[in-house]
Amino acid sequence: IKELPSEWHLAQYANVNLGSEGAEFTFAKRYDAPTLWTKFKFFFGRVEFVVKAAPGVGIVSSMVLLSDDLDEVDWEFLGGVTTNVQTNYFGKGYTGSYNRSTSPTVASPQTQFHTYALDWSPTALVWSIDGVAVRTLNAADADGNGDQYPQSPMKVSLGLWDAGDPDAATKGWGGGVTPIPPPEPYTMFVKSVKIFNSNPAQQYQYTDKSGSWKSIKVINDAPVFSSSSLASSHATTLSLGFTSSVSSAQTPQTSTDASSALPSSSSVVSDAVQSTVTALFRPTSGCDSEIDLDFNGHLLRDEI
Repeated sequence: IKELPSEWHLAQYANVNLGSEGAEFTFAKRYDAPTLWTKFKFFFGRVEFVVKAAPGVGIVSSMVLLSDDLDEVDWEFLGGVTTNVQTNYFGKGYTGSYNRSTSPTVASPQTQFHTYALDWSPTALVWSIDGVAVRTLNAADADGNGDQYPQSPMKVSLGLWDAGDPDAATKGWGGGVTPIPPPEPYTMFVKSVKIFNSNPAQQYQYTDKSGSWKSIKVINDAPVFSSSSLASSHATTLSLGFTSSVSSAQTPQTSTDASSALPSSSSVVSDAVQSTVTALFRPTSGCDSEIDLDFNGHLLRDEI
């Protein structure tokens, strides 16, 4: 791939190929950990991933939401587990006793594509598979009397890593030791990602240290991207198509509190969606097979 799409970062030294089944995140040798994440963040809404997980003992395929305040929401697949996927969440960097995970059933995740979605509002977080809810976390039920409910603007990350490395402390959780070198490359395929942002903004501003969504300002001091400007900036080898729309009745103000911009109910997911970002991972002709870019977790743009 000659050029990384401008809305996405790829980890240093990581390779992501494009094939007939989408973006390929491959573990072919020890320490491979291809990771791709958005430069922009979104603040409540919905994310859909169409994914086929990687096989392989110890190999973890992941779709993760991450915030600057260390909120996190996870989908994780263990390569040696062929009937389940793991869901998890963390708030403000607190892991607790690692007792928040669930393992809903999913048919053959390493051989079949499924749509994995997250519906995220100020009051609830819902994980679903192929349109069926498999877990609901109400904000009030999150650890810390709701304080650890994920509620700050998130970037979206896709990745593959080896929990079963012989030296890793995670190999028990990962299902055992991964053969090094692996007998064959282990690949996660990502066909598409759709991100619906309830509160598109040029910037999100933390006004205090509470970590509460009510304290975060949604700032739009410049015009929101139009569909045409986004499309013109994404003529890339990943063939990402981005669209963005803001209804005239909901044109962002220069600066608003999220607490006033958002209804405090789950209707924010279905009723307040103002921006949509769609990434379709398709092969293009004549592209190289590698991307080699610097990794800098702080080079994140709070733009939609």
